[in-house]
Amino acid sequence: MRLPDKLITIISRGILKQLVERKVISSENQRETLLKLEKIFKMDLEKDSEYTEKAKAIVDSKLEGLKSQGDFDYRTLLSKIRKDLASKEKYVLWSGESKFPDDKIWQLSRDFAEFFKSDDQIEYFVKFDLLVKEIVFALKNEVRKDQKREEMAKNKVLSIKRNIKEGTSEFETLKDVFYREILAKEA
Repeated sequence: MRLPDKLITIISRGILKQLVERKVISSENQRETLLKLEKIFKMDLEKDSEYTEKAKAIVDSKLEGLKSQGDFDYRTLLSKIRKDLASKEKYVLWSGESKFPDDKIWQLSRDFAEFFKSDDQIEYFVKFDLLVKEIVFALKNEVRKDQKREEMAKNKVLSIKRNIKEGTSEFETLKDVFYREILAKEA
């Protein structure tokens, strides 16, 4: 999955702000802490892409044999292999109906908590398990804000006088343009 860099910045900033305001953590250098959170986020997304590439290589290497066996669905096979590769390494993929699957929120929150635990410039004032829960809470708040951004972008498209039908490529393209404009204003 690919998330806009501005969204990663907004979410990371929101998480850090909430944790500091709730007195869960303190940071000697919040700007540096923010950059490290963004890096963890981006590395996780890159890891997800690596699983996709590995799965594609496996499917492509067996493509001739698969074609000779009859009908097969490339996407389904790719998804299955991707899941198998990730589960062997206990990695949670960015997949599913939601932009931010619940199990991904928990995994990312644990990664952030591990970072807080290991960074000398950060002090946390709760037990580790509660730290993870606080991060999950903050991340879910940011996800709700992002859903509102998406809704605002959708409503902006719906307000166009030409009456663009929802679900069409034109609708989705315009919605994405408006969504990115909203992100740019917040970032």
